Amino acid sequence: TMWTVHYYLEHADASLAEEDYSACESFLDAGMKVVRSIHGEHGSRMEVLFTVAQLQRALIQRASGVEPARVLAAAKNADDAMSRMLAENEAAEDTARLRFHYAVIRTLAKLLEGDALSATNDRQKLRGLMREVEQSSEAAYTWLPDPAAFALCKILMAEVCRPAGKLGDALSDLTEAKEIIDGELLTLGVLPQGGNAPKTEMGESEEDERLWVTCEDEMQLRVANDCQPYLILRVMCLESIVAVALTSCKYTVALDVCCQLTDMIETYPQTLSLVASHVDMTVGHTLHSLGKFQQASVRFMSASAKAATPSWRDVGTCCAALSILCIDEESSQSRALDIVNPVIRMHEATLTQVGKKDKVVKDPNTSSPSVADQALALFVAGYALLQQSNIDEAKARLGRALKMAHGYSGNNQLVSMSLRLIAGIVIETTKTDISQSLDMVQSSFTLSKAQEDLPSQLASLVDLIKIHEIQEQQGLAEEGQTAVLVDYEVRKRNQYEDKFTALSADEEAIERLERLIDNPNKL
Repeated sequence: TMWTVHYYLEHADASLAEEDYSACESFLDAGMKVVRSIHGEHGSRMEVLFTVAQLQRALIQRASGVEPARVLAAAKNADDAMSRMLAENEAAEDTARLRFHYAVIRTLAKLLEGDALSATNDRQKLRGLMREVEQSSEAAYTWLPDPAAFALCKILMAEVCRPAGKLGDALSDLTEAKEIIDGELLTLGVLPQGGNAPKTEMGESEEDERLWVTCEDEMQLRVANDCQPYLILRVMCLESIVAVALTSCKYTVALDVCCQLTDMIETYPQTLSLVASHVDMTVGHTLHSLGKFQQASVRFMSASAKAATPSWRDVGTCCAALSILCIDEESSQSRALDIVNPVIRMHEATLTQVGKKDKVVKDPNTSSPSVADQALALFVAGYALLQQSNIDEAKARLGRALKMAHGYSGNNQLVSMSLRLIAGIVIETTKTDISQSLDMVQSSFTLSKAQEDLPSQLASLVDLIKIHEIQEQQGLAEEGQTAVLVDYEVRKRNQYEDKFTALSADEEAIERLERLIDNPNKL
């Protein structure tokens, strides 16, 4: 009977690798029937294993855009199976890896949905489960090698707290993940960025000299299978490190890490083909932050074209539209809207089909677009409409983006920008009662300051100065408040400009920037 169970698991895994989701689902359903014929209504580790595998299948299928994925049904079945297993009161050390696997997949599901806020408490829970796994005895059950599972877990933990502006916690998790990944690649003899193999130590004979993998051609099948998860995890980790660096205006760090990613994709193009779009996206964000909007838009469109999932394609498209919007050309707004509006229409068509338009509700079979993706698309469109002076429609789009970002995705950077733009609309349309605008801009400034986001802080300060000037004219503000804000804004602007002055004097950073700008389609 156990042979039958493993037969179904192996065939489900093979079907998933071939993207035959229907066959994978059928094999897992068949295996579940065998498990229930053995255990009946009692909970078991094997039932949890099959339901978690089914949830993984559903998440991958949803990400690929193939419906019906039945994610919510799979998640409920996994939750119920876990509850039944825990009710059996098995020894904690015997179920540690399985509970850890379940928790990681549930956190991943929340992030893929774009609902990072619901995963807020997962970080502490995952830390506890990792300690349990480390202390547990070796078990027959293996999901991923422990180092790979721990690295993935830490990356997900970072992605839970990074959008909320907890950059220190995120960077700590990412640093730990990178150390694990690099340690395992070193053990495998794989240089993640290529280059020259380390020299043989004194006393070693030529026969004892280690064979290092420095490029894809030097990989043998076994090494390739063992190292691919770690190389992909390294790309994910470095991508998040760049996001943290850019939010806090650490541009030299971002350039350095982007060049590391470029080294990786040039060294192992086939092994990393599934994440090549992530490298383009990361480089695009760095170029955009440094004011290279035209080059950034090219990178974003390249990322969209290479995207392995519809969600990532939409993100690349929206980011390209935002970069185009920042190019100072007469046609920028219309070009940006031409790019982002089809994404919004597709989102709305999907939501209308499942009765979810303007609501964030759950459907058991058909998945809706990620809430984070919807918020991003609406923000870009709202910003473009605002620049076209289409005030009412801009406010409506930005309001919807704010609601989604604040209530679900937990993206404080998007919340801050949306608040500031909406406040600006209120300032321009009514100058009699601007107390609401003042509250919104102050909130925007507070959020951006917590994230060390200098550009957003400066934009908020400009609006605060404008509001206080209006209030002074109306006799509603204390004398001298505006002057204090102006002085503070000058100091912040000097601080921001100092970063670019230092960057322009850093020859190594300039070389890295030029490398990223040159040959954008090489990756």
